[in-house]
This record gives sequence, C-alpha cells and structure tokens, in this order.
Amino acid sequence: TANNACESAIRIATLFRGDRERIAASPEGSSSMLRLHEGLQANPFLTAAQAASKTGLSVPTVNSALAGLEALGIVCEITGKQRGRVFAYEAFLQILDEGTSSAGKHGNA
Repeated sequence: TANNACESAIRIATLFRGDRERIAASPEGSSSMLRLHEGLQANPFLTAAQAASKTGLSVPTVNSALAGLEALGIVCEITGKQRGRVFAYEAFLQILDEGTSSAGKHGNA
C-alpha cells in the first residue's frame, strides 16, 4: 500500500508538471489557464462559479480558461448541460482511482 501511495504521488506530480508545461506551451495558454489548473489540483471537480470564487477570476475569464483546458484535453465537462456545468480533471482523478482500487485487488500489478 505504501508503494502504491508513493507511486501515485509521483505520477500526480508528473501529471501536474506536464500539464502545466502543455498549458504554457499552448498558443492559447494563459495565466488564467495556469491559475485554474492550480485550482483543479485542489478541487478536481469544479463549476465555473466555483472556479471563479476559488481563483478570484471573473466567470467569463474562467469559462474561457476552461474552454482552453478542455481543448488541451486536461479537463472535460461531465454533465452535458448548458448551465451549471461541472468540469473534471480526469487524468488526476484516474490516478487517484487507480491508487485506491488497485491497492486491495492487484498489489503491485
């Protein structure tokens, strides 16, 4: 279990660093996208209103940043709604899920 936790932590740190580099290198990359990415590291599920509240960015700026992160494949919208949409940092959530689901089933597999 400790090995799984350590491996997950390393994968998460690598994911965060890699995604930050992808955002910075992207033509539409912006400081708003980077700020939102930081917020997603603490809260991997966010609405635009929650993101605005947590980052201090305006809702239109957050929506633009979310669109950019979605275009890069970093977040995806999970509700299918037009209003009250929820965005998820999928790769981060996958690592967290693998760390909890594989510990008891597969050991180090």
